[in-house]
Amino acid sequence: FWSIVTRVDMTSGKSTSYGFGRHEFCCEPVFIPIPGRRYDPADPEEPGWLLTEVYDSTTRTSCLAVLRAERIGDGPLARIRLAHHAPFSYHGWWSPEDEVPAG
Repeated sequence: FWSIVTRVDMTSGKSTSYGFGRHEFCCEPVFIPIPGRRYDPADPEEPGWLLTEVYDSTTRTSCLAVLRAERIGDGPLARIRLAHHAPFSYHGWWSPEDEVPAG
């Protein structure tokens, strides 16, 4: 299981990481751009948020961690805690409501 998320600047090669700790394990993070700002892969800051599900093996519960994409090393801005665990089969994507396909 993974316990660290890492941001890699593909231009400079610089990476920054945040580790959730010895007993916390994270899933595949999902990038969410700032509303109203078009995502530009050439932007070195990539402003937005990363969401990742985190399982705490000591409490057997999960949370959704919200991190600033350009400042991952600062750790979560928020943790939305569940009273139970969520399975690790979580995969996701983000699309603004007006871009979600009908059906």
